[in-house]
Amino acid sequence: MLFQRDDSSPAALTPYARPPIDPPLWFRGRFAPVIGRALLAGAAGWLVAGALEHRGLPPAAPLIAALLAGGAVLAIGTARHYTARGIRVDSAGISSQPHRTWLGWDEVTMVRADVEEVRLKGGSRLVRYCSVQSADGRRIAFADLAPAGLGWVQTAGGRVIDLPSAGLLMAIVADRLDLRELFPPEWVSGTAPVDERSEPAPSPSARRDAANPWSLLKTIKISSVAIALPVMAVLLSWKAAVLLLAMIAIHELGHVQAMRSVGIRVRGVWLIPMVGGAAVSEGLARTRLANAYVQINGPVYGLGVGVGLAALYWATRNPLWAQAMAINGLINLFNLLPVMPLDGGRLLGEVANSLHRNLGRAAVGVSLVLGGVMVMVLGHPVVVVIVLVGAMEFARQLAAANRRSAVAVLPPDRPMRFETWQHFCRQVRPVWAGCESRAQTAAQRSEFEMLHVAGNLVPMRPWQTALVVGAYLGLAGVLVAMVVLGSRWGDGAQLL
Repeated sequence: MLFQRDDSSPAALTPYARPPIDPPLWFRGRFAPVIGRALLAGAAGWLVAGALEHRGLPPAAPLIAALLAGGAVLAIGTARHYTARGIRVDSAGISSQPHRTWLGWDEVTMVRADVEEVRLKGGSRLVRYCSVQSADGRRIAFADLAPAGLGWVQTAGGRVIDLPSAGLLMAIVADRLDLRELFPPEWVSGTAPVDERSEPAPSPSARRDAANPWSLLKTIKISSVAIALPVMAVLLSWKAAVLLLAMIAIHELGHVQAMRSVGIRVRGVWLIPMVGGAAVSEGLARTRLANAYVQINGPVYGLGVGVGLAALYWATRNPLWAQAMAINGLINLFNLLPVMPLDGGRLLGEVANSLHRNLGRAAVGVSLVLGGVMVMVLGHPVVVVIVLVGAMEFARQLAAANRRSAVAVLPPDRPMRFETWQHFCRQVRPVWAGCESRAQTAAQRSEFEMLHVAGNLVPMRPWQTALVVGAYLGLAGVLVAMVVLGSRWGDGAQLL
């Protein structure tokens, strides 16, 4: 499709009157390749230092080499990602950072939504892309090339760069230039926007079901238990394996109960040997207070387990129960550390974002730095995995914040709903042999809703923030006391 003025003169398309875009919007490529290169560099550093360890290097040399190599590549890649790549949109126009091309909105003479066959090593593929052009030949082209596994493609008109938010960028271009030929049906007809945040609150029966013990137990995936239990029994003992998995499962069921009580759909609980567990949901709550409740309820359930173990110790005077209380306290204290994606790191993010959006990003960044310090001090592979997951969570939060800012520049009569987003995304994605399956559409809808909710969370009020911080500090203090007392009463017991 080709959209340009019918006038033969080089006059540009006239931008439609819109509010200013301040601050400017940035649409950047995917950060996953940067992380991938950093991991490869870290692995190479580990292997090289390990091969030279016999020449007198200290035992920690492989870990130090991996951190230095991976950290250097990550720092360089991050700097390039945020300074030398991306497309910038503001009230004056659109610019491409890689090629240093700038087009004012009043200079745009042509917008193409085209399909072109691109030759690749494994054959050829039809690629949809959007290009914005001026009369003097300046051109900015972009597409969402992730389904094809490409970072960029070379077309007849020039290079097309990959942007995960290409559909959203195309919507903003169409809105700014009032290109009605590109509009989805609901924009053309002026359909009233639907408030996607007005979901009904959980019913009283749903709240009762959320606390039903049998209903909670059914969320635990038996397949994960069948794998985790024998592995931990071999590494530890069957008694220790059963006890540790029970502690972890109860902790995760605390998250599940809170998720259900605030209306979050739960996929299930997975137990991972020697790592922990994960309560996987299908979304987020609509408020930061509800999400904070979800995060803190896991350690609260863990505290209940500690109280039960303390009661068993006082009833039997068996030091094994005291040592179990100490171990349970350590598990839950570890989860309260302010490191993403642990419960404490997520709580820190909810509190900081409620105080100020930029403070929230800074707090999550600091938590990742603390995670890096933990990696250097402990050097355990589990900690490395936790920090990597936290980095991916941070990237998702940044994407949600950027999407919220981009959607905010659209007028109320042109809402960004899932159908609208899908309409624009289909015009900048590769052409597949068949239609999208229901599973693909469901996955896209889930991704859209997750980013929508994450970018529009209702912050906590000051008194709610103080309540959450007080609950966090009080819970951590009680767990520390359990660890100290359990270690003292269980001195000499051999549980693990």
